[in-house]
Amino acid sequence: MGIDLDGIIEKGQTTDLATKIRHFKGGLFGIRGGDSEGWTLGYIHDQSKWLRDMFGSKEDLLNSTRFTYIETDPRYLRGSECKAIDTDRNNH
Repeated sequence: MGIDLDGIIEKGQTTDLATKIRHFKGGLFGIRGGDSEGWTLGYIHDQSKWLRDMFGSKEDLLNSTRFTYIETDPRYLRGSECKAIDTDRNNH
């Protein structure tokens, strides 16, 4: 994670969005098997008074988190992800 001007926590690929969301949530709440992005956001929430004041509990923070996806042909996943990262980087 780095400076996030658009509120983007993670870009990546998955074949199962429901599992990805469940792993993110598990990481946020410190549950074993959670993903690193969720763990990192949970840690930042624990360390940042501003984040706690702004969003409240971790449950409130999760309720403020939006998950979106774009279906992509598997042959083009790597290129699509790189293009999305470059587009975000060039917009700032």
